Order: sequence, then structure tokens, then C-alpha cells
Amino acid sequence: MRQEVLLTEQMDSSTFYVNDVEVLTKYDSRYILRRTNQIFSSDIPSKKSDIDGLVAELKATGIYVDVQTELTPSRNKYSRKLLINAKNVEHIQEITISEVVLSGLPEVDNAEFQSALARRDITNNSYLSKHSFSELEGKISEALIEVYPNTAAEKEEMGTAWVTIRPDGEKRVKLIVSPEDLGSNVR
Repeated sequence: MRQEVLLTEQMDSSTFYVNDVEVLTKYDSRYILRRTNQIFSSDIPSKKSDIDGLVAELKATGIYVDVQTELTPSRNKYSRKLLINAKNVEHIQEITISEVVLSGLPEVDNAEFQSALARRDITNNSYLSKHSFSELEGKISEALIEVYPNTAAEKEEMGTAWVTIRPDGEKRVKLIVSPEDLGSNVR
């Protein structure tokens, strides 16, 4: 507690802590919340540039056309609640997955990975909205762990794969699977 008090006393007025996040969106909010958790920490002060980075990352997915954010005061004068209102592209239900690609995982056989995805009903040209983002992320992680060539202990350490969404033509997105975030250059 004392360390936090000292830290907040030394903060300049342009920094703040995000202690609560609310997301309003039509498509599953999990993608937004994962990015938010990556960028904002209750231990590290944030700046407006962090919010700008989050907005840029969300727009870079190709599934959000408008992202509005609002900070409101919270617990103390340095804490803020972040409200994110993300408007999806029209006809989000028509967006298909062009492909699921591996990045930073050279040890994984791509053909085996694609087969493991297909067994979980994730295939090229399937609809993005067929699964919630949480389900999609979970199934991709399961497929990756299944084909990952390392030991059981190393597989267990992997946890959830990082899935980054990027546009890939009209009404199509590419899912990039990596051991870590490939998003914008924030934190």
C-alpha cells in the first residue's frame, strides 16, 4: 500500500490507473478485453497514448469500424474506469476466416495444426461468428497443444495461444496464432 501511495504522489496529471473496464460491442467482447488486459495494468500508470494504441489495435482487426473510449473517475483521483464502445463492421456475421496461420512457432507442423483445427470445426472460409472469440481461442489453443512437439510439461506451460485478427480481403480475416501478442507496439 505504501509503495502505491508514493507512486501515485509522484505521478503527473496525465497518467492514471485503469481499475475497471466495460465493453459494449455486438461481437464477443473477449478479444477487446484480452487486448485491454495486455495494455493496462493496475501496477503501472497509463497514459492517453495507451488508449490510442488500444483503439488502433482494435481498428487494425478489420472487424471494428468505430471505437470510442471514455475514462471516468473511479476509486481515487488517479483511478479510472475505461468504457469501450466498439462498433462492428456491417454484416459482421458474413466475415469469414481466410486462414489460420502460425507465427513464431517454427517447431509446429502446419499441416498437422490445420488438421487439428478442422477436427475442432475451424476451417478456412468458415464464419468468424460461428464461435465466440473465447471458444475460437480455446479451440485454437487445444489444437496447438495437441500438435506441439515438445514435452507434456512444456505443453502445459503454453497456456492459451495468442490470436491476432487481421483483415485479409473483403469480408475476410486472417487469424495469426503466436505464443505472444503480435499487436500494436504498446507496452
